[in-house]
Amino acid sequence: MTIKQIQINYWILLVLFGVIFIASTAGIVLNVLSNSLVNKKIAEQTEAKRPANLTAAVITDPNCPDCFDSAKILNDLEKLNIKITKKDFLVKNDPAAVELIQKYQIKKLPAFILSGEIDKNNDLKTVLAKIGATKDNVFIFEPSGGPYVLATTGEIKGRTNLLLITDATCDKCYDVTQHKLVLGQFGINAATKVVDYKSGEGKNAVAKYGIKLIPTFVLTGDIKEFPRLQSIWSEVGTVAWDGALIFRKGVPFMGIYKDLVTGKIIDPRTAKP
Repeated sequence: MTIKQIQINYWILLVLFGVIFIASTAGIVLNVLSNSLVNKKIAEQTEAKRPANLTAAVITDPNCPDCFDSAKILNDLEKLNIKITKKDFLVKNDPAAVELIQKYQIKKLPAFILSGEIDKNNDLKTVLAKIGATKDNVFIFEPSGGPYVLATTGEIKGRTNLLLITDATCDKCYDVTQHKLVLGQFGINAATKVVDYKSGEGKNAVAKYGIKLIPTFVLTGDIKEFPRLQSIWSEVGTVAWDGALIFRKGVPFMGIYKDLVTGKIIDPRTAKP
């Protein structure tokens, strides 16, 4: 083998080793980058699954035991992958409560304040945006239904009374207690009583408001505090001379009912138009 051939082979080997070294180095770099991306992805997924850590301060007024239950809202929020690490239950006149009411300009009680990772996950952010307000990275919930207490004066607003009128002998008539559930969607937590239309209280209500179809209900009290209900009321009922809401037009849409004028049980599904 000539010297020239030896030199050529040397350079070929040198180039080959260079290529191998570069390829090996690139492989190591790519492997490191790949592992880094995988670890980053795992870390992001782990972080996304971690519950949001929050603290809560609940402010109530003992003078309103029938007030809107804000604690129930707080309990429902705990189903949204959050962890409330601390809960402070404060009475309206506690110095800490007074400070929070003034600081965040809270107008209605019971209320609660959440601080911490309130924007950690989208589900939590979406729900909080619908039920309250965020200020200075703190979430403030105030009741939208009633009854509730005016934080500044202690006046109780939104108290209502619900009289459900039914016929105990009409087994097929629709369940009159459905009305309480529907009214609850408007923020109404009324003191409720169920009476038969033949009872003393039932007869008085039927005569007083000229009720002709049952089951039905009469809603009285601080109704002006529920504008959403008032805005649709003309579609399902009437307003009596004393301000009471009487459920009339909507009865046939609830199910089987009784016509007190004819004494007949009517099934809207089979009734002739």
